[in-house]
Amino acid sequence: MGLSIMVIIIIATTLFGFPLFFSFLLGCIAFFISTPGLDVMMLPTKMVSAMNSFPFLAIPFFILAGQIMNRGGITRRIFKFADTLVGRFHGGLGYVNILASFIFSGMSGSALADIGGLGVIEIDAMKKAGYDEKFSVGITAASSTIGPIVPPSLPFVSYALFANVSLGTLFLAGFTPGVIMVVVLSIMNYYFAKKRNYPVGDCYKIREIGSAFLDSFWALLSPVILIGSIWFGWVTPTEAAFICVVYSFFVGIVIYKDIRIREIPQIMIDGFKAMAPCLSIVLVTVVMGFIFNYVGLNKIIYSFVSGITTNKYFFLLLVNIFLLIIGMILDPSASMVVLVPILAPVAQMYGINLIHFGVILCLNLMIGLLTPPVGMSLYLLVTTTGRPFKYIVSAILPWLLPLFISLILVTYLEGLVMFVPNLLGM
Repeated sequence: MGLSIMVIIIIATTLFGFPLFFSFLLGCIAFFISTPGLDVMMLPTKMVSAMNSFPFLAIPFFILAGQIMNRGGITRRIFKFADTLVGRFHGGLGYVNILASFIFSGMSGSALADIGGLGVIEIDAMKKAGYDEKFSVGITAASSTIGPIVPPSLPFVSYALFANVSLGTLFLAGFTPGVIMVVVLSIMNYYFAKKRNYPVGDCYKIREIGSAFLDSFWALLSPVILIGSIWFGWVTPTEAAFICVVYSFFVGIVIYKDIRIREIPQIMIDGFKAMAPCLSIVLVTVVMGFIFNYVGLNKIIYSFVSGITTNKYFFLLLVNIFLLIIGMILDPSASMVVLVPILAPVAQMYGINLIHFGVILCLNLMIGLLTPPVGMSLYLLVTTTGRPFKYIVSAILPWLLPLFISLILVTYLEGLVMFVPNLLGM
């Protein structure tokens, strides 16, 4: 009864335009009030205890680091370096777009940060070079989904927190799926480049490539420091996130000099504004996780699904279909909040590795950023390009195919996903 009331209140308040945090919070309050034996004062206690979590701190630090990188000239240098490497090929700027997103993903961990930072540069450069705008928008949106898969990844941080798995291992598991996405998107780019006869970019000399590498060296060093320090066990992922913030400030202020001291307060304010919605939702998820465990929702779902199939591969197919539908109507952060406490225990009952399952779930939700009507990447591209929503959707639709292919490969080739963690004994 209490769970039904909670769901009704969450749906009703969301439809009336309440922020997600308030919708979830009101639903949780209603559950505690309507359930005998539970004290509503447990709710603030659990929310406060959620903040007393060391892994929890990684979320605001990575968000702040992404803000600093976008202001510190890092995106421009990454694009230039990628151009010197792969711009010379047929449809070269398409490959540059994909490679630059892969490199930048090792710093920001956010699809929206990729679009807001690199996306503006990429779309403008491709249009000037003779690529049609729809292609430029589509490949930019598709390549941005690599960001939250290659470490560091904000969705991975949230998943590790909710599913109680090793964040370091989850980070390492994202490498191979990221490479798979790069390869599949590059094949799609090759097809369009040949079909539409897109231009060949400049062929840079070794000296020019070296110069671009040196100019972007400090930016490229960021993911090496981040992942290397975690890999060697020198720091935890949370400590690495803090190092990433300090390093980004150092590069932006001292090395590249694109950030001035007087701009730091505004950067911090922008970072805090970006953190607030995410952190508030994370806090209330702890309470929702308690509620789902209290009513035994995972066992109920397992009993229902196992009545349909006991095959874990068919279960993964059902999960993918379900998550892709959810991605059309829910924001990824909200989906993570609601689904991880429910689906992770069920996946474990099917004998599925929770690290592998985390990569599958996060990739599904990142595809959801590109699907109407709620895809946040779509609205950000509307703002960035000035084009109507329908135009952006039509530009992205063909690029869902390579993303679906990547999802299938990641879902059913567990050995590839777990290759790096297994190789390093994690």
